[in-house]
Amino acid sequence: LINLCVQFFKSKNGLPIGNNYVGKKALIYDEHRQNDIYWKAEDECVNKYISMISNEINSVIDAPYGTGRFAPIYDKYNLNVTAVDISNEMIEVAKSKHKNHLSKTKFLIQDMVKIPKDDCSVDLAICFRFIPWIVSFKDAKIALSELSRVCNKYAILELCVGKHNISNIDIDEDKVMWDNYNKKQITVWLKEFNFEVIDVKFLYDDKEHPGLSAFLCKKIN
Repeated sequence: LINLCVQFFKSKNGLPIGNNYVGKKALIYDEHRQNDIYWKAEDECVNKYISMISNEINSVIDAPYGTGRFAPIYDKYNLNVTAVDISNEMIEVAKSKHKNHLSKTKFLIQDMVKIPKDDCSVDLAICFRFIPWIVSFKDAKIALSELSRVCNKYAILELCVGKHNISNIDIDEDKVMWDNYNKKQITVWLKEFNFEVIDVKFLYDDKEHPGLSAFLCKKIN
């Protein structure tokens, strides 16, 4: 619990949490979150958005995949899954917890700097619980660039939406994105990665998850 509080303190002060979901932290990751309102809202949103585009997609890349919480949803829609995560421990939890839903899943244990997939080779890209607070703004842009490169049709991206009306904000490249962009700014920013926002669903809001929202985007090739 102390470690979790320390990590939250770092993210609140604009520093990336980083890739440290190993050991006991990986084992208790779901237990710490799965009964929370925001967690259930995320699950419902992913299911809803995939249902809206299910007749257009056959494959999905989920990065970071974590403990595989969306595996039953992917299985429900018979999707071929590329599961990317830097933590082997998180992947092992996923394999144990969702073993009945992984028959069409390929695991890649690595970061998102260079995903070993061809350009436009996956129909849907999903990225939850990562961009706003886990990595620096600089690394978030690298990850989004890679997801855009391999993505062919759609993306579902989770971001924190700021409530401010200021139009010009410079984010420190070495700090987290957090909620420094409002909805309009996020929409413009995502176009830099060839993602056109077609729907936004508000998920939750508190100090740890300010303006937490999911963006359904169409890839502009």
